[in-house]
Amino acid sequence: MPIRTAPPAELRTPLTELRPAQDGRAARLKPLLDQRRSTARIAGFSGGSYRTLCVRSCDGYYFPLSFATRASGFARDEAACRANGDDFSLYVHHNPGEDSGAAVSLASGQRYRDLPRAFAYRKRFDPTCEPVGSAQQIARVDAAAQAVAALSEGGNEPASGFSPADTERVGADRRHRLDRPPQGRGTGCQPAAGARRARTSARPMSGSRPASSGP
Repeated sequence: MPIRTAPPAELRTPLTELRPAQDGRAARLKPLLDQRRSTARIAGFSGGSYRTLCVRSCDGYYFPLSFATRASGFARDEAACRANGDDFSLYVHHNPGEDSGAAVSLASGQRYRDLPRAFAYRKRFDPTCEPVGSAQQIARVDAAAQAVAALSEGGNEPASGFSPADTERVGADRRHRLDRPPQGRGTGCQPAAGARRARTSARPMSGSRPASSGP
């Protein structure tokens, strides 16, 4: 019978030492696998108008990318969402007809309201979600706060340079406006009512002549 010998020492690597390498490989493959799943799910969406949300899983915070887009725009919005980090993923829901809680993840198919931390950002601020205090973080928050107002006015495309806003910096009134569909707006700015009345009273009536200051 052949004599069994032990493998060389360099080949006797404990499995516990192999797990980090395997975990690292899985982490590198996750974005690719999520992208493939998203592509398959996009093909299953029917026609209609959709709202897309970029969701942060650590606290459920989200911001809109498109208010009224087709399934053909999902890949564009997903790329913009994932550019914010691995903790962000794209959710979509019919608009009109559904709310944010009914939004579905393109990667997993899970509904937003079923997430362990759905809407958690509305109740408390989690400082562990993003590093705080760096110049880069401060710049991102400032840019986001400026973009919120632009997004709240409506439109189908994301505001240029938009990134997640710090919940302490963006008030609840503005976040509430983002949850509503865009309203129609005029082509120009209208003066305040008081200004219009003052301007009207200052104009002379038709056919009248200005009073003479002299005798």
